[in-house]
Amino acid sequence: MARAEASRAPTTAFAVAASDFLARFVTAEGRVVDDYNGAVSHSEGQGYGMLVAALTGDRAVFDRIWSWTRRILLIRADGLAAWRWVPNTSPPIADQNNATDGDLLIAWALIEAQERWPGSYGQEGLKLAQSVAKGMVFERSGRTLLRPAAAGFNAAERQDAPVVNLSYWVFPALLRLSQVDPAGPWAGLIKSGLELIDSSRFGPSGLPSDWISIKAEPAPSAHEPARFGYDAVRIPLYLIWAFPEERLRAGRLAGFIRDGEPQVIDLPSGRPTGSFGGSGFKMLASLLRCEPARAMPHEKTLSSDFYYPAIIGVLSLYAESLQPACQG
Repeated sequence: MARAEASRAPTTAFAVAASDFLARFVTAEGRVVDDYNGAVSHSEGQGYGMLVAALTGDRAVFDRIWSWTRRILLIRADGLAAWRWVPNTSPPIADQNNATDGDLLIAWALIEAQERWPGSYGQEGLKLAQSVAKGMVFERSGRTLLRPAAAGFNAAERQDAPVVNLSYWVFPALLRLSQVDPAGPWAGLIKSGLELIDSSRFGPSGLPSDWISIKAEPAPSAHEPARFGYDAVRIPLYLIWAFPEERLRAGRLAGFIRDGEPQVIDLPSGRPTGSFGGSGFKMLASLLRCEPARAMPHEKTLSSDFYYPAIIGVLSLYAESLQPACQG
């Protein structure tokens, strides 16, 4: 599959939302703040912030976020990032485990930065990606798969292992990496991710769970709620961003939208358990339905969203510009 290219420049709505996101959630020292979870920072948020700064061409903000990330989170001996930094605690990084989606987002953002500005961004991005390939990629039953983290999901640690998280298959990042590092495992991960989307359709809704056991046939993991929730909601976003031609497959993941409202879904019953809060998730729903999220009424902009729905909305607006079938 070829890399998705924008049929037109990213929309003004994306530029405005991205600028607002960077202004609201990036501190002076370059920390991306998750304001819903005690003002923590994590590798995921740092990667998202770097990516948005790269896509908007804001080198000053990008360098500020990357400097903090490199100095504070890249402290593991294996070259991966510690996953969470907690303010007003000592030490602020008590758990040095990584989160593989955060590592991939940071690597991808660095590679995007290299296309825009001179420097060593691309080399640093490839170095981080190769650390992911070395430590977080594994083979099982002929599939190339991705560990969510170095610790916590392996056979020695839980009976339903190995456990994966399909939202950690950041398809646009994997696609980009397959182009700049064709000898890496990225094409194999894309293939396995698409296969897992098709084989992880659980309960009456036919949706994947946030956490999936692949000990035998894919099934919701035994130690986390069997739900389509705040992790899994990113799967259709990443899929339609990387592969606009996959609208049919992405459409099968749109069953969490009930009466126009994005809902967390209990998979055994197929019933909603509550709405995803925030306008950003409604923008994702609009993207999946080929509706113009950029034209949403002013009162439904992202300026009042917390960090997570805000970034989902920003990325949905960008992905919208990559959808020729949905352009007016």
